Amino acid sequence: MTWTISKPRDAWLAQAKAAWAALEPKAPEGSQVRDLAAIDQHNFALLIEALCALTPGQVSQWVDYWTGQVLTGGRRIRAAAPLDHIPLFVRGGALLPLLARPGDTLAPATDPAVHPAGAALLLHLYPGGVRDSIVLAGDTALSYTAGTRRLTLCIGGEYRRGYEVEIPADGAPSAVRLDGRALPSLPAHAPAGAPGWRYDARHATVLIRLQVARGRLDVVGVRRRQG
Repeated sequence: MTWTISKPRDAWLAQAKAAWAALEPKAPEGSQVRDLAAIDQHNFALLIEALCALTPGQVSQWVDYWTGQVLTGGRRIRAAAPLDHIPLFVRGGALLPLLARPGDTLAPATDPAVHPAGAALLLHLYPGGVRDSIVLAGDTALSYTAGTRRLTLCIGGEYRRGYEVEIPADGAPSAVRLDGRALPSLPAHAPAGAPGWRYDARHATVLIRLQVARGRLDVVGVRRRQG
C-alpha cells in the first residue's frame, strides 16, 4: 500500500478535530476525564494526519509509531498494511501524551479504590523536531523546546498527577532537574512511581518519572536520537 501526504497539516487537523467533536461522547464532570477526552481528540487527529501527506518542506521527518524508524517526509512510501496492523506515522518532533496505564472510566471518581483515567500520563517526545506543545481540555499545558544537548519540558496544570517522560537518546544525560533540583538516578528495578530518571540502553531512551501539578523539567547533556 502506498501512502502519500499532500494536504496542509492545519487543514487536516481542523477536519479531524471537527470529526472527533461529532463522535465524542459527553464526558462526566471532572478535569481528569476531560483531559482524557482531549488526549483522545489529539490522538484521533494524529491518526488522520498519518493517513495524509504533507507538501515538501512542511514536515521533514516522520516516525513509524510501531518501530521508531525515522523517515524523510515529502515523498511516497510503500508500507505493509495487514488487517491487524495499521500503518501509523507520527510527525517528527511531536509531543504525544498517552495514558501511562489503564484507568477506571465508569466507576465513581470518589471511590478511593478507583484508579481514575488520566491520573498518570506518558509523554513521548519524538525525534525530528525542536519544539511542540498541547493544551488539554482540563487546561493542562504541555510544551517542550530542545537545543544543543539540552531539553526543557514545561508542565502547567491545576492538579497533581504522575508523568512518565520518554526521550529517545544516544546516551544518558549529565543531569535531570525539576525546578532547579536534581532528580535522582534510578536503578532498573526501582519501585513503581518512584521519582527520578534512568537511561534504558537497550531501547536508547531516557525515562523520567515525576509527580507534579506544574513545573519545569531540564534534561542537561542529552543527545537526542535523530534516526
